[in-house]
Amino acid sequence: MIKTITNSKVVFGIQVIASVLFAVLLKILDVLPLWLYCIAVIVLLLLLCLGYILTCPKKGKVITSTALTIRKLISLLLSIILIVGSFYFAKTSSFLTGLKADGDISRISVIVMADSKIEKVSDLSGLTIEADTKTDKEKMTKAVKALDKKVKNVTIKEQADYFTMADDLYDGKIKAIYVDESCYAMFELEHENFESETKVIWTYEYANPESTTTTKEVDVTTNPFSVYVSGIDTKGKVSTRSRSDVNMIVTVDPTTHKILLTSIPRDYYVTLADQNAKDKLTHSGLNGTSNTVRTVENALGIDINYYVRVNFTSVEKVVDALDGVEVDVPKSFTSGVDGTKFTKGVQTLNGEMALKFCRERHAFGGGDGARIKNQQTVMMAMIKKACSPTILAKYTSVLDACSGYIETDMPSSDITKIIKAQIASGKSWTFEQQFLTGTGKLMTGGYYMPNRELYYNIPDENSVKTCAAKINKMVKG
Repeated sequence: MIKTITNSKVVFGIQVIASVLFAVLLKILDVLPLWLYCIAVIVLLLLLCLGYILTCPKKGKVITSTALTIRKLISLLLSIILIVGSFYFAKTSSFLTGLKADGDISRISVIVMADSKIEKVSDLSGLTIEADTKTDKEKMTKAVKALDKKVKNVTIKEQADYFTMADDLYDGKIKAIYVDESCYAMFELEHENFESETKVIWTYEYANPESTTTTKEVDVTTNPFSVYVSGIDTKGKVSTRSRSDVNMIVTVDPTTHKILLTSIPRDYYVTLADQNAKDKLTHSGLNGTSNTVRTVENALGIDINYYVRVNFTSVEKVVDALDGVEVDVPKSFTSGVDGTKFTKGVQTLNGEMALKFCRERHAFGGGDGARIKNQQTVMMAMIKKACSPTILAKYTSVLDACSGYIETDMPSSDITKIIKAQIASGKSWTFEQQFLTGTGKLMTGGYYMPNRELYYNIPDENSVKTCAAKINKMVKG
Protein backbone atom coordinates (compact mmCIF):
# COMPACT_ATOMS: atom_id res chain seq x y z
CA MET A 1 0.00 0.00 0.00
CA ILE A 2 2.72 2.47 1.01
CA LYS A 3 4.73 1.51 -2.04
CA THR A 4 1.74 2.27 -4.28
CA ILE A 5 1.13 5.67 -2.70
CA THR A 6 4.80 6.67 -3.01
CA ASN A 7 4.96 5.60 -6.65
CA SER A 8 6.32 8.47 -8.79
CA LYS A 9 3.29 8.57 -11.09
CA VAL A 10 0.88 8.53 -8.14
CA VAL A 11 2.77 11.37 -6.44
CA PHE A 12 2.64 13.46 -9.62
CA GLY A 13 -1.04 12.55 -10.12
CA ILE A 14 -1.84 13.90 -6.65
CA GLN A 15 -0.19 17.18 -7.59
CA VAL A 16 -2.21 17.35 -10.82
CA ILE A 17 -5.48 16.80 -8.96
CA ALA A 18 -4.53 19.34 -6.26
CA SER A 19 -3.62 21.92 -8.94
CA VAL A 20 -6.89 21.48 -10.84
CA LEU A 21 -8.91 21.68 -7.62
CA PHE A 22 -7.05 24.83 -6.59
CA ALA A 23 -7.65 26.52 -9.96
CA VAL A 24 -11.35 25.57 -10.10
CA LEU A 25 -12.16 26.69 -6.55
CA LEU A 26 -10.23 29.92 -7.03
CA LYS A 27 -12.29 30.62 -10.14
CA ILE A 28 -15.56 29.79 -8.35
CA LEU A 29 -14.65 32.13 -5.50
CA ASP A 30 -13.91 34.79 -8.13
CA VAL A 31 -12.02 37.27 -5.96
CA LEU A 32 -8.99 37.74 -8.24
CA PRO A 33 -8.87 40.10 -11.22
CA LEU A 34 -8.57 38.19 -14.51
CA TRP A 35 -4.93 39.13 -15.04
CA LEU A 36 -4.00 37.94 -11.56
CA TYR A 37 -5.97 34.71 -12.00
CA CYS A 38 -4.10 34.06 -15.25
CA ILE A 39 -0.80 34.56 -13.44
CA ALA A 40 -1.95 32.09 -10.77
CA VAL A 41 -2.79 29.51 -13.46
CA ILE A 42 0.60 30.01 -15.14
CA VAL A 43 2.34 29.51 -11.80
CA LEU A 44 0.34 26.30 -11.28
CA LEU A 45 1.42 25.04 -14.71
CA LEU A 46 5.07 25.83 -13.98
CA LEU A 47 4.78 23.98 -10.66
CA LEU A 48 3.28 21.01 -12.50
CA CYS A 49 6.23 21.02 -14.90
CA LEU A 50 8.57 21.14 -11.91
CA GLY A 51 6.68 18.29 -10.28
CA TYR A 52 6.90 16.19 -13.41
CA ILE A 53 10.66 16.79 -13.70
CA LEU A 54 11.13 15.92 -10.02
CA THR A 55 9.01 12.76 -9.93
CA CYS A 56 9.41 11.42 -13.47
CA PRO A 57 13.09 11.69 -14.45
CA LYS A 58 14.19 10.80 -17.99
CA LYS A 59 14.92 7.19 -18.75
CA GLY A 60 18.56 6.26 -18.40
CA LYS A 61 19.24 9.05 -15.92
CA VAL A 62 20.66 7.60 -12.73
CA ILE A 63 19.16 9.02 -9.55
CA THR A 64 19.75 7.67 -6.08
CA SER A 65 16.78 6.47 -4.08
CA THR A 66 17.44 9.22 -1.50
CA ALA A 67 17.38 11.93 -4.15
CA LEU A 68 14.18 10.53 -5.68
CA THR A 69 12.53 10.41 -2.26
CA ILE A 70 13.42 14.05 -1.67
CA ARG A 71 11.95 14.96 -5.07
CA LYS A 72 8.71 13.15 -4.26
CA LEU A 73 8.50 14.90 -0.91
CA ILE A 74 8.84 18.28 -2.63
CA SER A 75 5.98 17.38 -4.99
CA LEU A 76 3.84 16.16 -2.07
CA LEU A 77 4.58 19.36 -0.15
CA LEU A 78 3.39 21.43 -3.11
CA SER A 79 0.23 19.30 -3.24
CA ILE A 80 -0.42 19.82 0.47
CA ILE A 81 -0.05 23.60 0.08
CA LEU A 82 -2.50 23.58 -2.83
CA ILE A 83 -4.99 21.44 -0.91
CA VAL A 84 -4.82 23.79 2.09
CA GLY A 85 -5.37 26.73 -0.25
CA SER A 86 -8.36 24.94 -1.78
CA PHE A 87 -9.77 24.41 1.70
CA TYR A 88 -9.52 28.16 2.38
CA PHE A 89 -11.29 28.97 -0.90
CA ALA A 90 -14.09 26.47 -0.25
CA LYS A 91 -14.58 27.75 3.30
CA THR A 92 -14.68 31.36 2.11
CA SER A 93 -17.22 30.54 -0.61
CA SER A 94 -19.41 28.70 1.90
CA PHE A 95 -19.14 31.60 4.35
CA LEU A 96 -20.20 34.19 1.76
CA THR A 97 -23.19 32.06 0.78
CA GLY A 98 -24.16 31.72 4.45
CA LEU A 99 -24.31 35.50 4.91
CA LYS A 100 -27.53 35.72 2.90
CA ALA A 101 -30.40 37.07 4.98
CA ASP A 102 -33.71 35.31 4.38
CA GLY A 103 -36.04 37.09 6.77
CA ASP A 104 -35.79 36.69 10.51
CA ILE A 105 -37.31 34.81 13.43
CA SER A 106 -39.58 35.90 16.27
CA ARG A 107 -39.35 33.90 19.49
CA ILE A 108 -42.66 33.99 21.38
CA SER A 109 -42.12 32.47 24.82
CA VAL A 110 -44.13 31.45 27.84
CA ILE A 111 -42.41 33.17 30.77
CA VAL A 112 -42.89 32.51 34.49
CA MET A 113 -41.05 33.70 37.59
CA ALA A 114 -37.75 31.94 38.22
CA ASP A 115 -38.99 30.43 41.49
CA SER A 116 -42.32 29.30 40.01
CA LYS A 117 -43.36 25.66 40.40
CA ILE A 118 -44.50 25.72 36.77
CA GLU A 119 -41.77 23.80 34.94
CA LYS A 120 -43.37 22.71 31.66
CA VAL A 121 -46.02 24.02 29.32
CA SER A 122 -48.56 21.34 30.34
CA ASP A 123 -48.59 22.86 33.85
CA LEU A 124 -50.51 25.82 32.39
CA SER A 125 -53.69 23.75 31.99
CA GLY A 126 -56.62 25.53 33.64
CA LEU A 127 -54.68 28.80 34.12
CA THR A 128 -55.12 32.30 32.68
CA ILE A 129 -52.06 33.91 31.13
CA GLU A 130 -51.53 37.36 29.60
CA ALA A 131 -50.44 38.08 26.04
CA ASP A 132 -50.33 41.07 23.70
CA THR A 133 -52.69 39.94 20.95
CA LYS A 134 -53.34 43.49 19.75
CA THR A 135 -50.03 45.06 18.65
CA ASP A 136 -49.08 42.26 16.23
CA LYS A 137 -52.33 40.36 15.80
CA GLU A 138 -51.28 38.07 12.94
CA LYS A 139 -48.14 36.79 14.65
CA MET A 140 -49.74 36.31 18.07
CA THR A 141 -52.76 34.54 16.56
CA LYS A 142 -50.43 31.90 15.13
CA ALA A 143 -48.51 31.75 18.40
CA VAL A 144 -51.70 31.20 20.42
CA LYS A 145 -52.80 28.42 18.05
CA ALA A 146 -49.42 26.75 18.49
CA LEU A 147 -49.76 26.99 22.28
CA ASP A 148 -53.28 25.51 22.13
CA LYS A 149 -51.84 22.42 20.46
CA LYS A 150 -49.39 21.96 23.34
CA VAL A 151 -51.74 22.51 26.27
CA LYS A 152 -55.52 22.46 26.70
CA ASN A 153 -57.76 24.68 28.82
CA VAL A 154 -55.43 27.69 28.96
CA THR A 155 -57.10 31.11 28.81
CA ILE A 156 -55.43 34.06 27.06
CA LYS A 157 -56.12 37.49 28.54
CA GLU A 158 -55.23 40.43 26.28
CA GLN A 159 -52.79 42.90 27.79
CA ALA A 160 -51.13 45.41 25.45
CA ASP A 161 -49.38 47.34 28.25
CA TYR A 162 -46.05 45.59 28.81
CA PHE A 163 -45.45 47.34 32.14
CA THR A 164 -48.77 46.12 33.52
CA MET A 165 -48.09 42.64 32.17
CA ALA A 166 -44.72 42.47 33.97
CA ASP A 167 -46.20 43.91 37.17
CA ASP A 168 -49.01 41.34 37.11
CA LEU A 169 -46.42 38.56 36.79
CA TYR A 170 -44.25 39.91 39.62
CA ASP A 171 -47.24 40.56 41.88
CA GLY A 172 -48.58 37.04 41.37
CA LYS A 173 -51.83 38.21 39.74
CA ILE A 174 -51.05 35.82 36.88
CA LYS A 175 -48.68 32.84 36.73
CA ALA A 176 -47.34 33.32 33.19
CA ILE A 177 -47.11 35.70 30.26
CA TYR A 178 -46.78 34.85 26.58
CA VAL A 179 -44.65 37.42 24.77
CA ASP A 180 -42.11 38.04 22.03
CA GLU A 181 -38.64 37.84 23.59
CA SER A 182 -37.72 41.04 21.72
CA CYS A 183 -39.87 42.85 24.31
CA TYR A 184 -37.51 41.99 27.18
CA ALA A 185 -35.99 45.45 27.08
CA MET A 186 -39.40 47.02 27.70
CA PHE A 187 -39.90 44.90 30.81
CA GLU A 188 -36.42 45.81 32.03
CA LEU A 189 -37.33 49.50 32.16
CA GLU A 190 -39.10 48.81 35.48
CA HIS A 191 -37.70 45.38 36.36
CA GLU A 192 -33.98 45.74 35.69
CA ASN A 193 -33.17 42.05 36.19
CA PHE A 194 -36.22 40.71 34.36
CA GLU A 195 -34.33 38.11 32.32
CA SER A 196 -32.54 36.59 35.34
CA GLU A 197 -35.60 36.78 37.62
CA THR A 198 -37.81 34.88 35.18
CA LYS A 199 -37.53 31.67 33.16
CA VAL A 200 -38.79 30.45 29.80
CA ILE A 201 -40.72 27.17 29.88
CA TRP A 202 -41.71 26.97 26.20
CA THR A 203 -41.00 28.86 22.97
CA TYR A 204 -42.73 29.13 19.62
CA GLU A 205 -40.53 30.32 16.76
CA TYR A 206 -42.23 32.26 13.99
CA ALA A 207 -40.44 32.82 10.68
CA ASN A 208 -40.77 36.36 9.34
CA PRO A 209 -39.88 36.52 5.65
CA GLU A 210 -38.85 40.03 4.65
CA SER A 211 -42.20 41.19 3.30
CA THR A 212 -40.83 44.29 1.61
CA THR A 213 -37.38 44.17 0.08
CA THR A 214 -35.20 47.23 0.55
CA THR A 215 -32.27 46.08 -1.58
CA LYS A 216 -31.19 48.54 -4.28
CA GLU A 217 -28.38 46.90 -6.20
CA VAL A 218 -25.66 48.98 -7.87
CA ASP A 219 -22.28 48.25 -9.39
CA VAL A 220 -20.32 48.29 -6.14
CA THR A 221 -16.99 48.62 -7.99
CA THR A 222 -17.82 51.93 -9.69
CA ASN A 223 -20.78 53.50 -7.88
CA PRO A 224 -21.00 54.78 -4.30
CA PHE A 225 -23.42 52.85 -2.10
CA SER A 226 -24.78 52.83 1.45
CA VAL A 227 -25.02 49.88 3.83
CA TYR A 228 -27.16 50.03 6.95
CA VAL A 229 -25.59 48.30 9.94
CA SER A 230 -28.18 47.21 12.47
CA GLY A 231 -26.96 45.91 15.82
CA ILE A 232 -29.79 44.07 17.55
CA ASP A 233 -29.92 43.81 21.34
CA THR A 234 -29.88 40.05 21.70
CA LYS A 235 -27.45 37.16 21.97
CA GLY A 236 -27.56 33.89 20.06
CA LYS A 237 -28.97 33.69 16.52
CA VAL A 238 -28.61 36.92 14.58
CA SER A 239 -31.84 36.02 12.76
CA THR A 240 -33.79 36.62 15.99
CA ARG A 241 -35.98 39.71 15.60
CA SER A 242 -35.22 42.38 18.20
CA ARG A 243 -34.72 46.08 18.79
CA SER A 244 -32.12 47.87 16.68
CA ASP A 245 -29.77 49.23 19.35
CA VAL A 246 -26.87 50.14 17.05
CA ASN A 247 -27.80 52.14 13.97
CA MET A 248 -25.06 53.08 11.54
CA ILE A 249 -25.00 53.99 7.85
CA VAL A 250 -21.76 53.05 6.08
CA THR A 251 -21.47 54.98 2.81
CA VAL A 252 -18.73 53.69 0.52
CA ASP A 253 -17.18 55.39 -2.52
CA PRO A 254 -15.15 52.70 -4.33
CA THR A 255 -13.57 55.20 -6.71
CA THR A 256 -12.10 57.51 -4.05
CA HIS A 257 -11.67 54.76 -1.42
CA LYS A 258 -13.55 56.83 1.13
CA ILE A 259 -15.92 55.50 3.81
CA LEU A 260 -18.37 57.74 5.65
CA LEU A 261 -19.77 56.43 8.96
CA THR A 262 -23.05 58.02 10.04
CA SER A 263 -24.40 57.02 13.44
CA ILE A 264 -27.95 57.59 14.67
CA PRO A 265 -29.02 57.53 18.34
CA ARG A 266 -31.13 54.50 19.25
CA ASP A 267 -33.71 56.76 20.96
CA TYR A 268 -34.15 59.07 17.94
CA TYR A 269 -37.83 60.09 17.74
CA VAL A 270 -38.84 59.12 14.20
CA THR A 271 -41.86 57.89 12.27
CA LEU A 272 -41.90 54.09 12.12
CA ALA A 273 -42.33 53.04 8.49
CA ASP A 274 -44.67 50.13 9.21
CA GLN A 275 -46.96 51.95 11.65
CA ASN A 276 -46.78 55.55 10.36
CA ALA A 277 -46.52 56.57 14.02
CA LYS A 278 -43.77 58.15 16.11
CA ASP A 279 -41.50 56.17 18.42
CA LYS A 280 -37.86 55.42 19.15
CA LEU A 281 -35.78 54.29 16.17
CA THR A 282 -34.69 51.22 18.14
CA HIS A 283 -38.30 49.97 18.21
CA SER A 284 -38.42 49.83 14.42
CA GLY A 285 -36.35 46.64 14.68
CA LEU A 286 -39.25 44.87 16.38
CA ASN A 287 -40.75 44.45 12.91
CA GLY A 288 -37.55 43.53 11.13
CA THR A 289 -34.41 45.14 9.77
CA SER A 290 -36.13 46.08 6.50
CA ASN A 291 -38.52 48.18 8.55
CA THR A 292 -35.59 49.96 10.22
CA VAL A 293 -34.04 50.65 6.81
CA ARG A 294 -37.27 52.15 5.45
CA THR A 295 -37.71 54.21 8.63
CA VAL A 296 -34.23 55.73 8.29
CA GLU A 297 -34.62 56.35 4.55
CA ASN A 298 -37.82 58.28 5.21
CA ALA A 299 -36.35 60.22 8.13
CA LEU A 300 -33.21 61.33 6.28
CA GLY A 301 -34.41 61.42 2.69
CA ILE A 302 -31.68 59.06 1.49
CA ASP A 303 -31.44 55.69 -0.25
CA ILE A 304 -29.87 52.69 1.44
CA ASN A 305 -28.71 49.91 -0.87
CA TYR A 306 -28.07 47.03 1.52
CA TYR A 307 -28.16 46.14 5.19
CA VAL A 308 -25.99 44.11 7.54
CA ARG A 309 -27.45 42.65 10.72
CA VAL A 310 -25.27 41.74 13.71
CA ASN A 311 -25.92 41.09 17.39
CA PHE A 312 -24.03 41.13 20.68
CA THR A 313 -22.68 37.62 20.07
CA SER A 314 -21.24 38.81 16.73
CA VAL A 315 -19.06 41.43 18.39
CA GLU A 316 -17.72 39.09 21.07
CA LYS A 317 -16.91 36.22 18.74
CA VAL A 318 -15.29 38.28 15.96
CA VAL A 319 -13.14 40.35 18.35
CA ASP A 320 -11.97 37.18 20.12
CA ALA A 321 -11.20 35.55 16.75
CA LEU A 322 -9.04 38.59 15.94
CA ASP A 323 -7.22 38.10 19.27
CA GLY A 324 -8.65 41.36 20.50
CA VAL A 325 -8.69 44.91 19.12
CA GLU A 326 -6.66 47.94 20.13
CA VAL A 327 -8.85 50.73 21.50
CA ASP A 328 -8.07 54.08 23.09
CA VAL A 329 -10.44 54.21 26.08
CA PRO A 330 -11.16 57.95 26.62
CA LYS A 331 -11.61 57.77 30.41
CA SER A 332 -11.53 55.34 33.32
CA PHE A 333 -14.98 54.04 34.24
CA THR A 334 -16.91 51.16 35.75
CA SER A 335 -19.23 49.22 33.46
CA GLY A 336 -22.90 49.60 34.27
CA VAL A 337 -23.47 46.07 32.93
CA ASP A 338 -21.59 44.13 35.61
CA GLY A 339 -19.16 46.47 37.36
CA THR A 340 -16.11 45.70 35.21
CA LYS A 341 -13.47 48.42 35.59
CA PHE A 342 -11.88 50.10 32.56
CA THR A 343 -8.75 52.23 32.69
CA LYS A 344 -8.03 55.20 30.47
CA GLY A 345 -5.60 54.76 27.58
CA VAL A 346 -4.72 52.57 24.60
CA GLN A 347 -5.28 48.89 25.34
CA THR A 348 -6.28 45.60 23.73
CA LEU A 349 -9.85 44.57 24.51
CA ASN A 350 -11.15 41.01 24.16
CA GLY A 351 -14.65 40.30 22.86
CA GLU A 352 -16.42 40.58 26.19
CA MET A 353 -14.65 43.82 27.12
CA ALA A 354 -15.18 45.35 23.66
CA LEU A 355 -18.92 44.65 23.90
CA LYS A 356 -19.15 46.24 27.37
CA PHE A 357 -17.24 49.26 26.07
CA CYS A 358 -19.69 49.55 23.14
CA ARG A 359 -22.75 49.26 25.38
CA GLU A 360 -21.67 51.69 28.13
CA ARG A 361 -23.74 54.84 28.18
CA HIS A 362 -24.08 56.20 31.71
CA ALA A 363 -20.35 56.53 32.50
CA PHE A 364 -19.79 59.12 29.77
CA GLY A 365 -20.98 62.69 29.86
CA GLY A 366 -22.19 62.48 26.28
CA GLY A 367 -24.72 59.77 27.09
CA ASP A 368 -25.85 57.94 23.97
CA GLY A 369 -23.68 60.20 21.80
CA ALA A 370 -20.58 58.99 23.64
CA ARG A 371 -21.71 55.39 23.25
CA ILE A 372 -22.12 55.90 19.49
CA LYS A 373 -18.56 57.22 19.24
CA ASN A 374 -17.29 54.21 21.17
CA GLN A 375 -19.16 51.87 18.81
CA GLN A 376 -17.52 53.53 15.81
CA THR A 377 -14.13 53.31 17.54
CA VAL A 378 -14.50 49.56 18.03
CA MET A 379 -15.82 49.06 14.50
CA MET A 380 -12.85 50.87 12.94
CA ALA A 381 -10.46 48.92 15.20
CA MET A 382 -12.03 45.68 13.94
CA ILE A 383 -11.72 46.77 10.30
CA LYS A 384 -8.11 47.80 10.85
CA LYS A 385 -7.23 44.46 12.47
CA ALA A 386 -9.11 42.49 9.81
CA CYS A 387 -7.22 44.29 7.02
CA SER A 388 -3.78 43.67 8.56
CA PRO A 389 -1.46 40.86 7.35
CA THR A 390 -1.92 39.07 10.69
CA ILE A 391 -5.46 38.13 9.61
CA LEU A 392 -4.02 35.31 7.47
CA ALA A 393 -3.03 33.30 10.54
CA LYS A 394 -6.53 33.73 12.00
CA TYR A 395 -8.47 33.56 8.76
CA THR A 396 -10.48 30.38 9.36
CA SER A 397 -11.19 31.23 13.01
CA VAL A 398 -12.55 34.64 11.97
CA LEU A 399 -14.81 33.01 9.37
CA ASP A 400 -16.03 30.50 11.98
CA ALA A 401 -16.69 33.34 14.41
CA CYS A 402 -18.74 35.26 11.85
CA SER A 403 -20.72 32.29 10.54
CA GLY A 404 -24.29 32.42 11.80
CA TYR A 405 -23.79 35.76 13.55
CA ILE A 406 -23.78 38.16 10.60
CA GLU A 407 -26.44 38.47 7.90
CA THR A 408 -26.78 40.76 4.89
CA ASP A 409 -29.02 41.22 1.89
CA MET A 410 -25.99 42.15 -0.24
CA PRO A 411 -25.50 39.40 -2.86
CA SER A 412 -22.34 37.34 -2.38
CA SER A 413 -21.38 38.26 -5.94
CA ASP A 414 -21.22 41.93 -4.91
CA ILE A 415 -19.06 41.06 -1.90
CA THR A 416 -16.59 39.20 -4.11
CA LYS A 417 -16.57 42.15 -6.54
CA ILE A 418 -15.53 44.45 -3.69
CA ILE A 419 -12.76 42.04 -2.64
CA LYS A 420 -11.59 41.68 -6.24
CA ALA A 421 -11.48 45.45 -6.76
CA GLN A 422 -9.55 45.92 -3.50
CA ILE A 423 -6.98 43.28 -4.49
CA ALA A 424 -6.60 44.92 -7.90
CA SER A 425 -6.09 48.45 -6.53
CA GLY A 426 -4.32 47.77 -3.24
CA LYS A 427 -5.29 51.26 -2.08
CA SER A 428 -5.94 52.10 1.56
CA TRP A 429 -9.25 53.54 2.73
CA THR A 430 -9.93 56.82 4.50
CA PHE A 431 -12.68 57.15 7.10
CA GLU A 432 -14.89 60.07 8.05
CA GLN A 433 -17.37 60.09 10.92
CA GLN A 434 -20.55 62.04 11.57
CA PHE A 435 -23.30 61.80 14.16
CA LEU A 436 -26.94 62.82 14.11
CA THR A 437 -27.72 64.83 17.22
CA GLY A 438 -30.80 65.84 19.13
CA THR A 439 -32.21 66.89 22.48
CA GLY A 440 -33.17 64.41 25.18
CA LYS A 441 -36.71 64.63 26.49
CA LEU A 442 -38.95 62.65 28.86
CA MET A 443 -42.44 62.37 27.42
CA THR A 444 -45.36 60.08 26.62
CA GLY A 445 -46.84 59.23 23.24
CA GLY A 446 -44.52 56.62 21.70
CA TYR A 447 -46.34 54.02 19.61
CA TYR A 448 -45.36 50.93 21.58
CA MET A 449 -45.85 52.41 25.06
CA PRO A 450 -48.07 55.47 24.56
CA ASN A 451 -49.05 55.91 28.21
CA ARG A 452 -45.57 55.64 29.71
CA GLU A 453 -43.14 58.51 30.16
CA LEU A 454 -39.93 57.48 28.42
CA TYR A 455 -36.70 59.09 27.26
CA TYR A 456 -36.65 60.15 23.61
CA ASN A 457 -34.04 61.95 21.54
CA ILE A 458 -35.79 64.71 19.58
CA PRO A 459 -33.89 65.17 16.28
CA ASP A 460 -32.00 68.36 15.58
CA GLU A 461 -33.29 69.18 12.09
CA ASN A 462 -30.08 71.01 11.13
CA SER A 463 -28.09 67.90 12.09
CA VAL A 464 -30.41 65.69 10.04
CA LYS A 465 -30.13 67.96 6.99
CA THR A 466 -26.33 68.28 7.26
CA CYS A 467 -25.68 64.56 7.65
CA ALA A 468 -28.18 63.60 4.94
CA ALA A 469 -26.68 66.15 2.56
CA LYS A 470 -23.19 64.72 3.09
CA ILE A 471 -24.43 61.19 2.39
CA ASN A 472 -26.31 62.24 -0.74
CA LYS A 473 -23.40 64.30 -2.00
CA MET A 474 -21.06 61.32 -1.62
CA VAL A 475 -23.53 58.93 -3.27
CA LYS A 476 -24.02 61.29 -6.21
CA GLY A 477 -20.29 61.67 -6.61
